[in-house]
Amino acid sequence: MKATHILFIALAATIGFTSCKKKKKTEEEVPEVTIGGTVNSPLTVADVNSDPNVPDYCLSEDWILNANVTIAPGVVICAKPGVQIKVNANGSLNATGTAAQPIVFKGEQPTAGFWTGIIFSYSNSPNNKLIHCTVSDAGGDANWDAAVYGYASSQFTMDYATVTRSARSGILIYSADVVLNQFTNVNVTNCGEFPLKLLANQVHSVDGTFTASNNVQNVIRVLDENINTPRTWKKTTIPYLISGEVGVNAALTINPGATFRFTSTGALKMNSGGSLNAIGTAADKIIFTGEYSSPGAWRGILFSYSNSVNNIMRHCDVSFGGNDANWDGNVYLYAGSQLVMGNTAVHDSQRFGLVDYQNDNTFTDEGTNNFYNNASGNFGN
Repeated sequence: MKATHILFIALAATIGFTSCKKKKKTEEEVPEVTIGGTVNSPLTVADVNSDPNVPDYCLSEDWILNANVTIAPGVVICAKPGVQIKVNANGSLNATGTAAQPIVFKGEQPTAGFWTGIIFSYSNSPNNKLIHCTVSDAGGDANWDAAVYGYASSQFTMDYATVTRSARSGILIYSADVVLNQFTNVNVTNCGEFPLKLLANQVHSVDGTFTASNNVQNVIRVLDENINTPRTWKKTTIPYLISGEVGVNAALTINPGATFRFTSTGALKMNSGGSLNAIGTAADKIIFTGEYSSPGAWRGILFSYSNSVNNIMRHCDVSFGGNDANWDGNVYLYAGSQLVMGNTAVHDSQRFGLVDYQNDNTFTDEGTNNFYNNASGNFGN
């Protein structure tokens, strides 16, 4: 007890604290220590309450981290309405709990959007970690519109992390230069928008350990962006939803079983220097389809000046595209592109199934494909 008391006093001297009144015994007790304000010196936040049902600290105002902050295992922080934890350029947040002593960030009331959440902004520190953590009741700010928000050259790790009851998205990666050092065993539930929203260049960080349920839109929202570095997109437990045109300028590999839906403006376009290697299996096909199951729900898969031997589609299913009058097929080959296709279904296009524009491309049909229900015909040129 004496050592704990010393740690408590050291913490209080560093961040400041005031006594909070306790509620009546019939209500949940509130923490006795308030935190908030600006942190300019390294700080370790101790676990001062052994009862995981009673918060250790009350986040009473915005907590701005301009130095390294470490949260001890077992710490429970409850937030006042509208406040946020913001990790800036010289700051970091290392919240590494354990399976037996997870770290909890929650609203003072169990209400979606009660507080803003955790924001990494220009914090390019490998010490940013949310491990064995739960973040709940956040997403209350329309600008920082997620419970966990990655912005502007930040990096962070999430492992064995849960995000729940966000009023908006669970996790949002806003900037192309945000790096997910590790993104494994993450579970997002009961959010008002998407469980995860990120850019195309960050999709490779997501794998089959990401799970999501009971979110208003239970898909991984992918924002359009050019891919200039070789990437591998993996199968996940829920589909990806791609909006806009993703331009591929490097090698893109898609693992068996991955499912991609596209909004009406969505397309996957392989440019010069880019390639698509999408090889599924009979049991684990790769799916490319529209957000809605109707012809013309999205644009399609486009190959433009993509003369790569790595352009292979096997055991894929491509459906409900062809809404672009210029790129008028579920699959469109242009300007000397090449593609090998086998054991793939191409169907329900608003226009053609596959277009070999001006017969100027190299299309190798392995003879095991199935083209059907394409409004303008299975093949066009």
